[in-house]
Amino acid sequence: MAPFLKADEAEEVISNVTSKPQPNLVLNVKRQSGTCPQKVGLWVLSFGYINIAAQSNQIVIADTLSVAGASELVSEKPRLVEYKAPLRKAYKNCIGTAIYPLKSQPEKLEANYKFDFKNGQVRFTTKLNDLPDDAGIGFGITDTKIVGLRPYLQIDFID
Repeated sequence: MAPFLKADEAEEVISNVTSKPQPNLVLNVKRQSGTCPQKVGLWVLSFGYINIAAQSNQIVIADTLSVAGASELVSEKPRLVEYKAPLRKAYKNCIGTAIYPLKSQPEKLEANYKFDFKNGQVRFTTKLNDLPDDAGIGFGITDTKIVGLRPYLQIDFID
């Protein structure tokens, strides 16, 4: 059995990880104080199904390794999920946020993504809008896990 890496050694190994391809959704970090990354990214992959009327899903992976260590799942509900990861030394004092979309439209079928930097951690949250029951649309977070030390979730949409 291989020995576990010390925190400093693990950070060095993780810092050598290069994300390829680059995330297709890049958010600007709004810094309040401290040293913060300028940007943080997500891979958002959407799939529609021809044989099934009005059904699709999205896979979302947050590229937290660019700014932090290994992620862990904090909480999950059908329309809300939160992960956290310890910030790298360079960003430990960062207080800031990155949000998408910048202006949420509650009546739309959309996911809201937020990276919250504080207390030496980054928290990545995905919240789905609460649509009225009579909207004729169903969607929810159907799968959550850690993939490649990063937050992963799947959202299913049914109309």
